[in-house]
Amino acid sequence: MLFDCITYIKHLAMNENTPDHQEKIRSYLRGNLSKPEEDALFSWVNQSPENLAEFQSFIRKNEYNVETSDAERAWKDFQTRVEKRRHRHKMVFLSSRWSKIAAILLIAMVAGFWGVRHWTGIHSELVFTELFVPFGERTQVDLPDGTKIWLNSGTTFRYPERFNGNIRTVEINGEGYFEVKKDPLHPFVVKTPEFEVRVLGTSFNLSTYKDDEKNSLALQSGSVEITANSNHQKIKLVPGEMAVLDKQEKSFSIAPTNKESIASWLDNTLEFSDVSLYEICKSLERQFDTKIEIKNEELKQIKFSGRFKSDEGLDKLLELLKLTSPVKLNYKHILKNKEEEIVIE
Repeated sequence: MLFDCITYIKHLAMNENTPDHQEKIRSYLRGNLSKPEEDALFSWVNQSPENLAEFQSFIRKNEYNVETSDAERAWKDFQTRVEKRRHRHKMVFLSSRWSKIAAILLIAMVAGFWGVRHWTGIHSELVFTELFVPFGERTQVDLPDGTKIWLNSGTTFRYPERFNGNIRTVEINGEGYFEVKKDPLHPFVVKTPEFEVRVLGTSFNLSTYKDDEKNSLALQSGSVEITANSNHQKIKLVPGEMAVLDKQEKSFSIAPTNKESIASWLDNTLEFSDVSLYEICKSLERQFDTKIEIKNEELKQIKFSGRFKSDEGLDKLLELLKLTSPVKLNYKHILKNKEEEIVIE
């Protein structure tokens, strides 16, 4: 937020060689400025880098001339301002001399931040929302640019309340189906733990759970460019293709995929193609919010392919796995730490 108290700014400009604004800074630290005076002070600070430098220099030179109680009052005032702006960073409470120094430095920092925003043409602070979708649940997010995203169980998603600048950036750890609003002037970037996805306007399913052995992106429409974080390998997809990242090998493979099956989880369908039992059980854990333990290491590596309706229930799915397994497979429900778990052996 930039302030606009024209009369007082002109007064400061006409008296730049007087200590008037220094007295205002001192009064601000003591909490004695009215709201209009306070707004005008920061308008003056935001006018130029020179004013900001003078503001910070005055604070540094006078930090030991400010009474501790006054600094603590300024500290509390700073906290209130941050809360009002819905700033989400944690505050560390200090005491005594360190409380005074922290208060002064933070005031200088926030003034500098306002100044940088003013000089770079950014007029509003970015506020981020981070949400986690609990196991067994799903949710939909509508972004301010018109992009729609459906998030699967166990997914963490972070996005700004509004997009500033030339790039629309969001972050995800988990699975989501994206319908990105086309905007050629503002590319849409999805950051994941393993790679970055850059698009203009498209629809795709992205699975990037941090604890999965493989991550994938299946493209339904449009085009995407994927860049690996580890080696900066770049690949491009066309509709009907899927990129799979093997995290251990740190390499992508590209294969055709059925466009009708992309994001089948939205229709309560779990589809696997040559996927290990270990990976399937991790997916079932998220979908049904149930811990599943595979006792036999050999069983973990057995591969399955097929389609399952998740709304038929977990036991029905486990029975299907049991019947189609190439080796003997049994499962049972147990009570562990007062919670029900499933053991496969």
